[in-house]
Amino acid sequence: LMDVHEERGPAYLTGRVAVGQGRTLSCCAVVDNLVRNLFFVPAAALVEHGPELDRLQADLEANREGAKLELMKYFHQKFAPLKAEVRQLLANHRIENFSMVPVQRNYGFENKAVARARQWVLKVKYFAKDPALSDLERGEHFKAVFGVRTSPLETLILKRKLKGPQWVLLSKPRRVETQSQVSWCKMEVTVESPKRVLSAPGLGNRPPPKITVAAVNLKTFINPKHSTSEIVAATVMHVRDVRIDVPTESKDWNNLSRIRYFSVVRKLEGESFPIGFEAEVKKKNASPLGKLNDGAVLSQASTERALLCNLLARLDKLDPDVLVGHNFAGFDADVLLRRLEKLKVPKWSRIGRIKRSRMPNLKSSQSGGMSFGAMTATAGRLIGDTYISARELLREVDYSLASLAKTQLNEPLTSNHPEVVSCLNSKESLLGLIDLAEKQAHMSLGLLFHLNTLPLSSQLAGVSGFLWNSCSSR
Repeated sequence: LMDVHEERGPAYLTGRVAVGQGRTLSCCAVVDNLVRNLFFVPAAALVEHGPELDRLQADLEANREGAKLELMKYFHQKFAPLKAEVRQLLANHRIENFSMVPVQRNYGFENKAVARARQWVLKVKYFAKDPALSDLERGEHFKAVFGVRTSPLETLILKRKLKGPQWVLLSKPRRVETQSQVSWCKMEVTVESPKRVLSAPGLGNRPPPKITVAAVNLKTFINPKHSTSEIVAATVMHVRDVRIDVPTESKDWNNLSRIRYFSVVRKLEGESFPIGFEAEVKKKNASPLGKLNDGAVLSQASTERALLCNLLARLDKLDPDVLVGHNFAGFDADVLLRRLEKLKVPKWSRIGRIKRSRMPNLKSSQSGGMSFGAMTATAGRLIGDTYISARELLREVDYSLASLAKTQLNEPLTSNHPEVVSCLNSKESLLGLIDLAEKQAHMSLGLLFHLNTLPLSSQLAGVSGFLWNSCSSR
């Protein structure tokens, strides 16, 4: 399990599943029937202690047969006014299917209206697809209510004890046919209830699956007609079979037997590619390095929309678990998603692993990381931003990619970024722009592995209980 996302009722658990002989495939488990749990603290008049309650509780502690049933009958009778009020509140929100049961819970926080002790409360459970009662605080027969702001996803994570990336067991999953899938994963199953998602501490000694990491580098320019950033070229450099539980040494990935990459470049509107550029593309693809990358290490596109279609199709085939870049969360992801939306690129949601037709709200994040909308759009793929990781782990004056490549990787990388539009005037300058994009993607991968971002964020998520994506991209 690598990521958990909840939307419109079900939860989507994404990660990798073992398919034999050491192989794994990307997998999405759709967990239906998520619930909301509310806890109503009854008014003091409904739970006054008396001889009858003391006797029932003493019988329960003595394990007398039928004691629990008698105690439940007592509280159902005492909570009758509260249950009637709650039933009306739910009806006002058109919630028809629910259950109510008295339970004991401890409290020890700041609400002075609630005793800091173990006490009887009314637990109300209903399906997550129904609306939340977020405006509810107190009523005639209850002095407080808890759980109204708890998301179904949080309930799932806490109840099923999902802490960071880990192996989980799915009880009675049902395989979904490819044409019926709601995800872009290679395999999809459905699970009828959250209770069928089982934490598997016994699999703690089983090594985690190896994953695919892809660095994305975009070359953009600001169109003076619309004052918006447009994408001219995109480079993806990836490494398969990366371990997440141990550091990845340079010798284990930085060689032609492990690294694969491709670039896509497009011409500007109303213009053509520089003279001789198409011949250079054919020459590069026919070279030994080009053949190593399936004969398509460099591709041409006539429009920005065609470039993005090419990029998404190849990302879908690659199916990376991690998308990484330098300031990818703060800039590249936002530009990419906005252009996908503006140009109405078909099947744009392949940038993540959950199929969707509408783009989420891409309001900018105040923290400098990915916005909630961008996180939603890329759900299912981990986002690694080497700029954010470097600021958290290093003490540097300059956190630019060129500076970090020099100080951390001892690799030269130009800090002079050429004007993208001017690079389209000649084949030499355009090939130089693409070469720069490939070097920057390579340096992003190098920083990710050098800073041990994956194993560190994985361990942090496991210890804290946060989602892995929250520990790597914010």
